[in-house]
Amino acid sequence: MTTTLAILRRRLQTKNGIGMPGNNDRILALARRLRPLVDSPAVGGIAVYLHGVSRATTDLDLYVTDRQATASQLEAAGARWNKSRREHTLDGIPIRTITPDDAGITIDNTSIIDGIRVVTL
Repeated sequence: MTTTLAILRRRLQTKNGIGMPGNNDRILALARRLRPLVDSPAVGGIAVYLHGVSRATTDLDLYVTDRQATASQLEAAGARWNKSRREHTLDGIPIRTITPDDAGITIDNTSIIDGIRVVTL
């Protein structure tokens, strides 16, 4: 039986407590820690989870208007750039940046939920 790279990646993430059903604790802790350091609200799975929908995720998505400025802020906070995956990683958690062009919308409203800045849904 062949084990694909995606399966191996998922097993490693599960071993590290990332993306387990109902457990976003490590990603939430990272998002709280980054809030004063990075000028970008969370979007994606973490934002949906903080708005009350039970959902596990494996990464932290940030809505950015200036990808280079956010990259500098992430790297100053200790994140490393993974060129092949086109994402930053901090504490083993992938951090992806989503621009207005990527999202297809411009987000103007954000709020703070449980100490994390998120887009307002």
